[in-house]
Amino acid sequence: MTLTTRLFIVFLVGCTSFCAAQIESYNYKRELNEVNDEWHKVALPDAVFGKVKSDLSDLRIYGITKTDTIEAPYLLQVLSEKIVSKTISFDIINKTKGANGYYFTFQLNSEDIINLIHLNFKEQNFDWRIELQGSQNQQEWFTILEDYRIMSIKNETTDFKFTNLDFPDAKYLFLDF
Repeated sequence: MTLTTRLFIVFLVGCTSFCAAQIESYNYKRELNEVNDEWHKVALPDAVFGKVKSDLSDLRIYGITKTDTIEAPYLLQVLSEKIVSKTISFDIINKTKGANGYYFTFQLNSEDIINLIHLNFKEQNFDWRIELQGSQNQQEWFTILEDYRIMSIKNETTDFKFTNLDFPDAKYLFLDF
């Protein structure tokens, strides 16, 4: 055996050991059971998301047999939540002005869950803090948003408006701010 042949054999053994060591170096491994076809769908359990990068770039699928190991290509399809935008009618049942500002009470004409309110005021320049509350009976009120800032600036150099109330899902018959 020549020196070149011996070096080549040592190189191949080293590469094989290195490749096998790569699979062992992963922090988290999970076996895929019931893989019968070439193409199949794998739903990732919630436990996996805490162990991978947020962009899933470190996710690998390996096919391992007694004689070979191959990294399997895969198509990643991230399912996003379905966003439904729907206009919900309401009645203004109370509109007052007090020492601390304006107060509005709305009665919703729907039992839908809401999480966004678009406000539109005639006044073009304001900087207000909102406290949004919800109630089922107008007796007991629950705070949804507290110290939430809305504002509008309109002049010769600026035209800016932020008047959306964005909050966690809520289902109240009455809203007050």
